[in-house]
This record gives sequence, C-alpha cells and structure tokens, in this order.
Amino acid sequence: MLKVSLLENISPEQTAVAYSKASRASRLQAPGAPATGGQVRGIEDIAKNLTPAQAAEFLKKWVVEERHISIAEHIPVSLFIEDVPLIVATWLEHFPGVAALARATRHVKVLRAYYVPPPHAHIAQKPDIFNTYKVTAESLLDSYERTLPILMQHMAPTRAYEVARLLLPLGTLTNVAITTNAAVLLKVLAEGVVHPLRALRDSCEEMRKVAAQIAPTLFGEYPSPQPSPARGEGVISSPRLSLDGRGMPDSGRAGEGVSVLGSSPSTDERHSFFTFELFPDFPTLRDLLHLKKGVLTLTPYTTAYDVVLPKEVHDLGLVDEFSATLHKAGFAEERIASFHAHAAQHLIPMAFRQRVLLTLSKQDMIDIQAHMEEENESEEFLAMWRILYAAASQ
Repeated sequence: MLKVSLLENISPEQTAVAYSKASRASRLQAPGAPATGGQVRGIEDIAKNLTPAQAAEFLKKWVVEERHISIAEHIPVSLFIEDVPLIVATWLEHFPGVAALARATRHVKVLRAYYVPPPHAHIAQKPDIFNTYKVTAESLLDSYERTLPILMQHMAPTRAYEVARLLLPLGTLTNVAITTNAAVLLKVLAEGVVHPLRALRDSCEEMRKVAAQIAPTLFGEYPSPQPSPARGEGVISSPRLSLDGRGMPDSGRAGEGVSVLGSSPSTDERHSFFTFELFPDFPTLRDLLHLKKGVLTLTPYTTAYDVVLPKEVHDLGLVDEFSATLHKAGFAEERIASFHAHAAQHLIPMAFRQRVLLTLSKQDMIDIQAHMEEENESEEFLAMWRILYAAASQ
C-alpha cells in the first residue's frame, strides 16, 4: 500500500542515516506490526530507535571513511553569507548543485559601505601596493557614485544600475544565500579550502563552522573529502596582455565574442551538444550562471580582454569618465598582480570581458529560448544569447 512518511523531531544526520538503512531493507513492515516473513521495522521505527551517537558512527564509517557521499544528499543545508566579495559569491553560484541568490546589483544601489577591503593582510606590509589598491577601489566607487545619478535621469532605474555597475570591482561586498545538500557542500568546501583566492578559502572555513551545527559529524572534527579536479580558478590558462594593446573602450555590440568550439550532433536534441567560447562582461557572466543549464567553466579573471561600453555611455557623453576609470583600474590590477595575482582580481571592474566555456545540449537551448523572459534580462545578456542561439542553429 502506498504510504508517504515524514520524519520529525530527529536531527538531519539521523534522518539521512534512517533513509540509508531503509534503502538496504528488502521489505518494510507497517509501524508497530510484528516482524514476519523477513520483514524489518518501518522507517518510523528505524528513526525512533536511532540515537544521535549511532547516526554519527554510521556517517563516520560510511561517508567519511568509505566515501559513500550519496548518503549526505539527504541532509539539506541553507546558509546566508554576509559581506562576501562578489568574486566569491559568483564562484559559489557557479558550483553545480548549489542554488544561490545574491544581492542584485541591477536592482539595488551599491553603497559606499560595500568598500572593497584588501583581501590579503600582507598587502598592508607593502605601503605602495596597499595605497594603489585603496586608491583604485575608491576611484571605482567614486566614479560609480558620479555616473549613477546621471544615468538615472535618462533611463529606467534598472537599466541605470545595469550600466553603472560596470564600474564596480569584483571585490565589492555582497550577501548571498545558498541552498544545497551536505554531499554537494562537502565538495564545495573541499575545493574552496584549497582555492588560490584567500577570500574564498576564508569563506569556506566560516561556512564549514556553521554547517557543523547541522551535521557535526560531516563538518566538525572530521576532514572534508579530497577535492576533485580544480574548478574555476586555474582551470584554463588565460593570457595576460599588455594594456597598450587592449584597444579599449570598444563600442561594438555586447554580444560579440561568441564562437563554437565544437559540437556533437544527434537526431535526439538531448544528446546533441555545443561548446561555446564566450567573452561576456561580468554581469552577463552572472546571467549565464543563472540559466542553471549545461556546464559553465570559469577561467582566471583578468583585464586582458577588451571592454564594451553600452550605447548609453556614448550617448550621454560618459565615455571619458568610464575610460579613465577603467584604464586606471587596469593598470593598478597589473601592478598588484605582479606582487599578488589573486589579490589583484578583486580590483577588476565588471566591465572587463572574461573568458568562459559553456556546453549546452540542443534541448537545453530550446528550453532556454522558450522560457526567455526578455523583460527580466539585461540587454547585454540578450545580445549574447541571440548570437549564441543563432550560431548553434546554423
């Protein structure tokens, strides 16, 4: 007889272990009924007779030691992370299996309180490097504050925020809520704690401490699983180009910079794949993350690629403002990168294009196209998507 059960008044670890034990039972009896014909206790009885200590012992043996990570999938984890650099929030968002919601820079004004602090303490030991970092961060925020009111006078608020945020550095502080399960979070933390970005390592350690309140056996005294192959930072080499050859600003279309690296055709849309090399600006990159389709591979953030300024910047005579600020940030990033490459990434403005690889099935693309809500997407993302979709349709 069909029956749906809800386990209550037990810990997340006990719940996961109860499900695991039930999955190994050939037959379950009704609650309270005597065991007959090889039947075992029902799920409620399994949970009722499972102590926290027994659940911890089970998880230590089968998840921590024997690596049966799937058991941890039944432990839900939701965390809210405050004052985290945007560059870190984006890495968390791009991780498969993580549902994330960060402060929307296209709907909310970024306040001066979201100052970009130096991400590595030893930068302070180099006064000239520290001063370059501080002055550049303040310059970006100053330019953002000067241009936003002008933009607000000539366009809808959302569009004004979209254009002005191109001046914000990747180290701008934000908030992000993430929801996942313990199995995925173990993988996130395992990769994050060995990531080159200090801010990400620090964030993952704080996340581990809080997650230990939910599943102390998995996130407390026992080590996280070993990381799988590196994701994001360092996955694909990215050339550092001289600023003199950057040729910025570029007034071309924001959707340019799309190429098809490979395809695997099939008569079944689900098994027909396309791999694209894309060069979106940072906000458009985040829009790609929100698709939650296919596989998106990030490359090290850099100022090596060009900048495409929106048409509104040209129309309102703000090119000099944007160009001067972005040039200054680009030179500062190169200077700091010679001392500490990963700290320098926090100063990269959102306007700079970044290289990403995106693999989608034809069915993914059909689904995205069918549900595209253009009124909720930035103009830059829509321009890139149209070119991407056209390239795959050829």
